[in-house]
Amino acid sequence: MNGAPYTIEKNDIAFCTPDKMVKHVMMSPDFRGNICGCSAKFAQCIFPNSADLWNKIFYMNRNFKIHLSDEEAGELQEDYRFLKRKIIRIDHIYYEETMRCLLQAFLYQTADVLGKHIPETETEPGTEEDTLQSRHQLCQAFIDLLSSTKPVPRSVQWYADRLCKTPRYLSTAVKRASGKTASEWIHEALTREVADALKNSPKSIKEISDELEFPNLSFFGRYCRQRLGLSPSEFRQQKKNTK
Repeated sequence: MNGAPYTIEKNDIAFCTPDKMVKHVMMSPDFRGNICGCSAKFAQCIFPNSADLWNKIFYMNRNFKIHLSDEEAGELQEDYRFLKRKIIRIDHIYYEETMRCLLQAFLYQTADVLGKHIPETETEPGTEEDTLQSRHQLCQAFIDLLSSTKPVPRSVQWYADRLCKTPRYLSTAVKRASGKTASEWIHEALTREVADALKNSPKSIKEISDELEFPNLSFFGRYCRQRLGLSPSEFRQQKKNTK
């Protein structure tokens, strides 16, 4: 996930937001897992305006997975099975309203379980002028903008202008909410975009450099060496050799 290896085992719960890139998945023959996902638009409809829940979301965003007890995993699986039975009842006259309520209830139940595994220091309240809720909402808006804009804009100013904040305020809020600055988020997203293009695009390195709006091929080469540890051609060849 985002270039780092993870092993998912029994009773693990993993949380994946749109800015995450998951690749090279291998599963054991006896693997069984449950997936629950929704569009960003629907998530905005069901997600309560709660600083406590935002805290849990951003904790999971930084930690990716949490190991649950048998009891906790069993409880969530029971709720999941109930949800799975109801989600196919599209003939229900109040289908959308029912699913919105059920998914929100499932979200609260999941947050309750996660809360038992999150250190108290992660959920301390903020000041009135700079609440966790406002920081997390701004950070989420930044991440949504970052994950939906291609090619990835490299300037914090670009995001700050669209979110009606100063670059300094945006970067500080994102850092406090997520543990990483806005620039770090931007360069991580850009590095994934560069790596993905070099691995999967049939275009030439020059075409990729232009498409991703690098000023010139020399700058693109330096960026790849700095972020990927290899030149664009070396990185592309290495990935071909590992296929």
